[in-house]
Amino acid sequence: MRLGERLKCVASYVPEGAKLADVGTDHAYLPVWLTENGVINFAIATDIAAGPCSAARASIERAGLTDKIKVRRGDGLAAVQPGEVDTVVIAGMGASNIIGILQKATTVLDKTEKLILQPMAESVFLRRWLHANGWRVEKEKLAKEAERIYEIISAIKSAGDKYEEWEYQTGRLQLREKDPLWCEYMGILSKKHNFVLKEMEKSNDAAGNEKYREYQKLVAKLEELLKCQ
Repeated sequence: MRLGERLKCVASYVPEGAKLADVGTDHAYLPVWLTENGVINFAIATDIAAGPCSAARASIERAGLTDKIKVRRGDGLAAVQPGEVDTVVIAGMGASNIIGILQKATTVLDKTEKLILQPMAESVFLRRWLHANGWRVEKEKLAKEAERIYEIISAIKSAGDKYEEWEYQTGRLQLREKDPLWCEYMGILSKKHNFVLKEMEKSNDAAGNEKYREYQKLVAKLEELLKCQ
């Protein structure tokens, strides 16, 4: 089985020997690949819908891995018992959905050592939630697939350093580690926030609006970052 660039990047953050929960697993491509390549020996693949669970079972059966990967239908981590896993992957969902799943799974997260998250949008809210709830972003990477750039975030239990406000938007580690997709992604963010800023400027109240001033600072920082690369 071959993974696309997005899931390949997610897989690179899964520790060897991890007990994995793959939430919203769809076809169970990730746990199958990790097991076939000897990274893990146990996984729970969960999904809220019957169709993806059936597809996951079919993938696992074809790979002959029914003894190592269990499929469970449930809402987020509701199908996982505390202590069954030490690593949780939630990929391919919006940040608000990911946060909702994590907020409802405190007993499972008490026994979880690592979160590997791939939000489809609004990663700023996810970083803020992690920081506020005792998780530190230890790794971040960008992956490009089908002309879209994705953010992959790995977090561990630990108090994190305080972020600058713009770092919740951009991430911190991609800049430090000179991610090859950094400039392209910053250009996308800059364009997006410039558009929002121009829309706000159409309002007569924009100049006195705190949110408008925050956007001004953010756009200026993004443009500064782009010039430094």
